[in-house]
Amino acid sequence: MFFLPKPRLASRSQSATFSAQLTLAPFLGVLALCSVGAAQGKPAKEKPITTLRTTGRIVYVDVVVRDGYGKIVHGLKADDFLLKEKGNPQKINLFQEHSPNADGAGKVTVAANSAKGPRLISNIPDTDAKTPLDMILLDLLDTAPTDQVFARMQMVKFLRSVPPGHRVALFVLGNSLHMVQGFTSDSTELAKAAETIDPRALGRVRTASERITNNDLVGMIDSSMDGGAWGVRGNSILGAAIEKSLADEDRNDMKVRLDTTFTAFQEMARAVDGMPGRKNLYWLAGEFPSSTYFTLQSIANASTGPIGAPGLGAVRNNFTGLNAGADLGVHPFSERVDKIVADSQIAVYPIDLTGVTNDAIGAESSGVGSAGASTAGTAAAAFDERFNNRVAMHQIADDTGGEAFYGNNDPGELLKRGFEDGDNYYTLAYQPNDHNWNGQYRKISVRLNEAGYHLSYRRGYFALPMQAVGNPKTEFLAAMKLETPPSTMLTVSALPPVSLASGVMQFEATLGLGGVTFSTHANDERMARLQVMTIAYPLVAGEAPAEINNVMALGLMPDDFDAMMKSGVRLKQTLHLKPGKYVIRIGVVDTNSGRIGTLTLPFTMPEG
Repeated sequence: MFFLPKPRLASRSQSATFSAQLTLAPFLGVLALCSVGAAQGKPAKEKPITTLRTTGRIVYVDVVVRDGYGKIVHGLKADDFLLKEKGNPQKINLFQEHSPNADGAGKVTVAANSAKGPRLISNIPDTDAKTPLDMILLDLLDTAPTDQVFARMQMVKFLRSVPPGHRVALFVLGNSLHMVQGFTSDSTELAKAAETIDPRALGRVRTASERITNNDLVGMIDSSMDGGAWGVRGNSILGAAIEKSLADEDRNDMKVRLDTTFTAFQEMARAVDGMPGRKNLYWLAGEFPSSTYFTLQSIANASTGPIGAPGLGAVRNNFTGLNAGADLGVHPFSERVDKIVADSQIAVYPIDLTGVTNDAIGAESSGVGSAGASTAGTAAAAFDERFNNRVAMHQIADDTGGEAFYGNNDPGELLKRGFEDGDNYYTLAYQPNDHNWNGQYRKISVRLNEAGYHLSYRRGYFALPMQAVGNPKTEFLAAMKLETPPSTMLTVSALPPVSLASGVMQFEATLGLGGVTFSTHANDERMARLQVMTIAYPLVAGEAPAEINNVMALGLMPDDFDAMMKSGVRLKQTLHLKPGKYVIRIGVVDTNSGRIGTLTLPFTMPEG
């Protein structure tokens, strides 16, 4: 049941063809001011509508400033900064300093509970833009078991003393993303959640050390089959077959890692998109996947290539852009990740868990690697792995405004440094002079009028047109799974579910329209299409979930549109359930933009 103040609500069988487009909600990385487009009107008995398309966007850039001694710099003004895009000066339309010393910084605002009736539950936490939001991702997919144990120990130690005023969420990446702890400032809760992480329950692919060891094995087989001396590679058919099989497996593993990591970033971005201000993601891993692989030879030749095939492809920005994803049959990893984290105003801090490393060959390597005919070949392979890891770290850090940390045996200390960045930064916003959103990479440069300072900020973005990324239907179904963190791109709030009669559960929900993309027709009618789904997951193993699925086609005249933007769309959801405990997930997706909002509610259906 829907509650609407006099709008026309189209039936599910009606189709709405979009004409002019007006995007209402801010994308925190790239904000749409307005977008008026041309298309055709309804196909039934209406003439096509011709309108003029104009597009304006605001790009947000968060800047951390440190002096020559590494200390945070406060008190700067907009006139102190020079901002350029593609080498062209840009006017700073918005400027703000964020610091714990600022009024209200670090304070968490909690909505007052009404004295009458139950409290409304929302997927958007009660916090403001001045409250630091930090996400810690322990990536077990790309970390060796020995490093996992050490990383968890250091992380627990750090979480026991989280800096005051911070809200921290804890995630773990295995074969999929798991939210171990939602946002909280309670150090005890965070530490307990971290202690529950069991690496044995999470999948993992081969590490760089294991790949080098396999190459050594191929070298031993190859030389022995070919009658060569130890360390001298031959040309045996068996050795070549094994080498090809391992190379194919590495390529498949890398594709799995890229896809799994991208999906994880996508889910984390959705989880914080609706929360105001900057978010900091601390990515703890032993390796950082990349769609391009550099070797000593390819660097010398100024070229890149796919895993196991150096010398193919091109390099962006002097080896800082990893854009040969087509070699692995995937979309360029950096472009995919940059887009979603920029839209959600996330700065990524990659933290290398391997600690201090040297050029020595580990005990697990024999020195007869496929990279060469001697120990030098294995050493070169080890260098390649380490170099690629650090290039990937700098890529994601530079493109999001974070910082890459490696060569340190204390991850907790690195987390502390990152948290300091998240507390102290300047927000610069500008409207690009170039309105051609052709998908090309645009380089951003920021500097101060005075020299001697180090600035951390995102170095650019992809000028992608505003449209749904991926398959909205597939991504919505994935977002409705319980193991997926709640999405905040659209606001969803609800009263606690109640039992009306035997086996009947009902709750009232409100869908915020602030993030919905509407179309505007000649009579100034605003139209949007939303899909709403509610799933009741039983906590008893083997029981099938119950669900309902609705499509809402909204048609709002100007007065109704203004009212609905303030009140949202209210609806009641009813399900017939067996007695027992359930977890209810309600979700909504804007079918035009692909933006998603989900909310999770507990419920117990009583007996009788």
